[in-house]
Amino acid sequence: SLLNLLNGLHLTPSQMKAIYAHCRCYQSHLHWAEKESQKWYSLIQKSLHQVEKAQREGKALSPHWLQNLGRGYKQLREIRKTLEMLKRQHQWGIQRVLDTNQKKALLQFTSCLIPPKTFQDPTRIGQAVNLDRRIEMLKRYRQANQRVRNRIKFRLWKHLREKIEEIRGKLDRQWFEKEKDRISRLLEKVVALSDLEFELQKKMLAQEFKLKNPLKEMGEKIKKIKWEKSQNTGREFLIPQTRFLLDPLVLPLLEAKYKQITRYKGMKTVDLRSIKGVENCKKCSVD
Repeated sequence: SLLNLLNGLHLTPSQMKAIYAHCRCYQSHLHWAEKESQKWYSLIQKSLHQVEKAQREGKALSPHWLQNLGRGYKQLREIRKTLEMLKRQHQWGIQRVLDTNQKKALLQFTSCLIPPKTFQDPTRIGQAVNLDRRIEMLKRYRQANQRVRNRIKFRLWKHLREKIEEIRGKLDRQWFEKEKDRISRLLEKVVALSDLEFELQKKMLAQEFKLKNPLKEMGEKIKKIKWEKSQNTGREFLIPQTRFLLDPLVLPLLEAKYKQITRYKGMKTVDLRSIKGVENCKKCSVD
């Protein structure tokens, strides 16, 4: 999925270097947070042990251990707060090096484990839907007699009902009837098409042959509205998906891609591992 994301963004060598620096820097922050938290975890565990011991033995609890507990939890909250602030700074740093089209593509990124068959015609970065099974089912439906078609539809409605119950926790009758009606009309269209028309439209039909979640569609519309508003006002919002480019697995992927693209273009190759972080990041301590 991360490789799919990097391929879909079509990053330049300079962008790769900048993202690599932010990612290395953020890994240093994670190491710092883990190291600092460990100190307070030890104090919290020791204090909890003393509290439990006092309760078991029926003794009065020393306020010293309660104070230590409160202090420990407060410090952990401060560490998490600082780490989140640093994370946002690096997300903004990554976002600033991307161009408008790359930001738009990143906004549409959905993490998925299935890579696309070809990067020449991806559906969207990070999400590659395999349509083969849907197309095969539509072909079977076209070729079947009415009795077999009824059986196929019976199984489809059963699956549709179960899927909606899984998403909502109970059957949403309005959503079910709306989707059932839409899919029924889609199946009628599949049967009515000529062989040539079906071959030309089968991918589009297979894409339509998917449960439409109104909440998900609303989320997509909100994304689009926020994007258009930011473009009109000139005030950007932080793209949440920039967090994926701070994943430690991005580092070896960028190293390989940078080496590949610089060699292909005949550019001077630099070992990205020599980049120690973002120069103006005071908290960065990558060795």
